[in-house]
Amino acid sequence: MDDENREAYKQVIMEYVKDGIASESVGAWRNDINEMLYRLEPLNPTEEPAYSKLLQGEWEFKFAGSMGQGILASPTREIALLLYAGGYTPGRFGLDVANRLPNNVIDVKSVTLSVTDRAPTGKITAKLGLPGNREVELGLTTNLEPESDFTMSETYQGLSAVGRSFELPSQLQSKRRFYVRYLDDDLMVVRDDTGVADVLVKKPIETISVEPADAAASPEESGKDTMMTFDTEATASADKKEEEGSE
Repeated sequence: MDDENREAYKQVIMEYVKDGIASESVGAWRNDINEMLYRLEPLNPTEEPAYSKLLQGEWEFKFAGSMGQGILASPTREIALLLYAGGYTPGRFGLDVANRLPNNVIDVKSVTLSVTDRAPTGKITAKLGLPGNREVELGLTTNLEPESDFTMSETYQGLSAVGRSFELPSQLQSKRRFYVRYLDDDLMVVRDDTGVADVLVKKPIETISVEPADAAASPEESGKDTMMTFDTEATASADKKEEEGSE
């Protein structure tokens, strides 16, 4: 019964969020999405999701929860949350403020999260539409580290924009916690300290473009210590076969 309910709730959520993070339909179905998330999360099929290999890959933010609106429609509430709420991130601050502006000023096209087994283990990329049919891509590199079965920490390390990358000074490398509430092969639900949920859908491998830097990574880089625990059984088996062949 749990499997049937889980699949039913999941399919409803996937249908609600299919048009993307900035679509009007997602905004219209916000309350229904939140209700379905509360039904789905207790049926999480993955034990210890913060350590799971399922985290690896490229995820697209399809639904970004936001704090309830204040009395006045101004960004002052978001600024206060950014400064004082440990789970309210720079990314959500930017998205909430951008959503207050007309689409002809700034249009959020997409937001993705790439998770790898090499440090820095995460990168958040936002594609924004600007006046004059211009687009700009902003990147935020982070280190993701599990703290318990469901809890992870995220430390912001660098920014990238218009083809240039900048390492954040240590005093600006803020850190936050978030909680992996649901994880399977293609859907992830996370909540932060404010209790707000984000829904991410994993991109199929064939749609992911490999950057030259990743493809040309040196053996030293690929052997760096990672922040997450991964299965090494396949590697050990391959090494054993090589030894037998050399004999």
